[in-house]
Amino acid sequence: MTLFARIVSNDTDFTGIKAVVTIPDKWTVPDYGDFINFYIGFADYEEAGISYSYKYGSWHYFANPGLTTTPFSKQPNPGDAINLMLVNDGKGYISFWVNGYLKVDHHPVKLSNGNPLPDTTTVKMVCAASDCPPDRDDVTHSQVNWSDVQVLINGKWVNWDSNIKYTTKRDQSNRYTIQQDLPLEVTLSK
Repeated sequence: MTLFARIVSNDTDFTGIKAVVTIPDKWTVPDYGDFINFYIGFADYEEAGISYSYKYGSWHYFANPGLTTTPFSKQPNPGDAINLMLVNDGKGYISFWVNGYLKVDHHPVKLSNGNPLPDTTTVKMVCAASDCPPDRDDVTHSQVNWSDVQVLINGKWVNWDSNIKYTTKRDQSNRYTIQQDLPLEVTLSK
């Protein structure tokens, strides 16, 4: 079962998003196929962030679809802040940074219909989890805090505040508790 809590901009005027996400104090990822992800992205086309999975048994950063999944050379500790930045160059290419280091450089992104990533899109910040098998409800994490969220519009970084309209979404399990919308603060419980 895929679980999620996310904030998605209503407007499609953006070419970048950057934010700081804090590693939770506690997490439980007990079975093969289980993971927790905290990421930023463009519409439904591109996702980039950090993940802890049973498969790897460690924190790693990723960019989808299928661009990279790489363990951190030094594993982050509970409470550590991770800086993420994702930029769309407006010509169907993205670049992704973690803690100021370029991890994906000018990579083409194609949509399922073969077209390139649009010049501008909606942006999002997401907390997600996979709980396998779905009837156990045993994947959890303590509160995750996002901060310093900015979006790139017309070549300028601006704070994502209440002036930029958004929609809050979550899966139907109600296991994600949203303490705050913007910036996103959530907890995943049983």
